[in-house]
Amino acid sequence: MSGVRHFVQSSVASLPEHLGFGDPGTGYSNEPYARVRLEIEETVRAAGFRHWTILQPAAFMENFAGTKARHMYPGMPSGRLDSTRPGDARVQHISVRDIAAFAVAAVDDPERFTRHSIELAAQALTMGEIAAALSAETGHPYTHRTLTLAEAQGAGMSPGVLHSQLWDSRIGYHAPLADDLEKQWGIRPITFSQWAREDRDAIPGPAAPAPCGHSTDAPKCLPRSAKERAEAVRRLRLRRDLPHQRPAP
Repeated sequence: MSGVRHFVQSSVASLPEHLGFGDPGTGYSNEPYARVRLEIEETVRAAGFRHWTILQPAAFMENFAGTKARHMYPGMPSGRLDSTRPGDARVQHISVRDIAAFAVAAVDDPERFTRHSIELAAQALTMGEIAAALSAETGHPYTHRTLTLAEAQGAGMSPGVLHSQLWDSRIGYHAPLADDLEKQWGIRPITFSQWAREDRDAIPGPAAPAPCGHSTDAPKCLPRSAKERAEAVRRLRLRRDLPHQRPAP
C-alpha cells in the first residue's frame, strides 16, 4: 500500500477457538464476530503492506473498571463478582496499556515485528484471585459466586456476557503470558494487581471509606498500603459475618 510504512491491527486471541462453540443456551453466538475478525486479519496479511503486525489480546483487565464493569459484572458496586465461571477456571487478562506498548514497539521497530501475529496475555487468574486482588488494592471487599445459567440470566446479565463467560470456562484463551512475552519481545505486561492499584478510582465498589488521617471513624479508615488494605478487608468481612448484637436493655 503506497504511503503506509507499517500497518498494526488489534484483533483478539484464540479466534479460531470461537468457531463451532455456537450458542450454549444463552441466546447468543460469538461465531459471526469471530469470522469477521478472522477475515480482517487475512485482509491485512494479503493487502500488500511492506510491514504489518497483528496484536491478539486476551480479555482486558479494564473489563473491571468503569461502565464496562457494570455491564459485565452488575454486582460489582455491591462487592460481588458473580459469574458463571467455576471457581477453578482461569481466564487470561491483559491491560490495554500493554497492548498500546506493543503497538508502539512495533511502529518503532518494524523490521523486528513485521509479519507477526502476537497473542498477548499477562496472567491467567481465577475469579477468586481477581476478587482478592481487587479487595487488596481498593480496600473494598469483593467476593465471587458461581451462578447457574438461569441464575445469571435472572440477575440481568446480557446474553453476550454469559456467552463469553461460558466460553472462558470451557475453552478459553491460551496466549503466551508475561514471562514468555518479555523473553521474546522485551516487554513485560503489568500484573492484575498493578493495574488495579493504578486504576482503583475507576473500579466500581461500595462507597469508598475516607483515607487515613481524614476520618475520626478508625475502623472505616482506608489504609494506604496494599498489605494494610488487605487486613482491613479481612476485618470488614469478619465483622460482616458476625451475628448482629442488639444493645442490652
